[in-house]
Amino acid sequence: MRYFPTFVFSLIAATFSTNAAAQECSPEFPQASQTVTVAGVEIGAGEYASENFVVRVRNDATGQCTARLRISRLSTADILSDTDFQLRSGGSLVTILPNESAPISSSDELFVPGIAGGANGRAVPFILTVPSEWDVESGVRTEQLLLTLIGTDNEIADTMILIINVSVPPAVELRVVGVTGSNEIAGINLGTLESQKINYSDPFGVRVWSNSPYSITFQSENLGALAHETASDTIPYQLRMNSRLVDVSGAQSTNFSERTGPLGDVHPLQVTVEPFTARAGNYSDRVLVTVSAT
Repeated sequence: MRYFPTFVFSLIAATFSTNAAAQECSPEFPQASQTVTVAGVEIGAGEYASENFVVRVRNDATGQCTARLRISRLSTADILSDTDFQLRSGGSLVTILPNESAPISSSDELFVPGIAGGANGRAVPFILTVPSEWDVESGVRTEQLLLTLIGTDNEIADTMILIINVSVPPAVELRVVGVTGSNEIAGINLGTLESQKINYSDPFGVRVWSNSPYSITFQSENLGALAHETASDTIPYQLRMNSRLVDVSGAQSTNFSERTGPLGDVHPLQVTVEPFTARAGNYSDRVLVTVSAT
């Protein structure tokens, strides 16, 4: 019986010591959710967009505090269908688990040391990187990540929802292929036209990159005719794209209902000159080709 008070006293002391240690570190997020928006995205080969942001973690107690941060996709949230992204912190790639129940290892968690108390706590820096090449479809996408704080007792201390909004603007790019010249001005030489037969240009075309549906418009300076360099004579011609006659007055566009792939779409072009009557000389026309996102 004389050992019973000693046993009771030891049990009380141990319980008091454990509670005191627990109260030294109680990591939590100051807010239940946070939104990060990636805007000003530039579309093109090899392009990407990035956004710097911080996630704050604070200690709801008074002592030294550390924690581990785990990031996973929310299985109930929408997924960025064709937009991948990466998270980095302190120069290291952060693992994003496929869902909140996925198995993990220690390398899948981010160690957060020196968590201070107070309203602001500690800022954990992140860089969000989003590839923005031509295979990224235009539009606004939202994804939700679950951020989980693991305390020193290996128990979940707190959770927060990170909402990622990515705004991808419509973008198009045009390049004329199989022609002479470069950049925005190119030339097609029809050679010497024969007035008694149908004349065909060599094959050429336009390559279009677009991350949304698009349209192509052709606007002829001479309304579909080759004009003599000094006289008033003209020679009508026809322009075909993908073997179909197109309007060269600029009044009608040819529409394409789908975006292109990362390599773009090539649309073959050909100029046809029917038999004609005109004086000898040099003839030319200028056609403005415009591609627009729709």
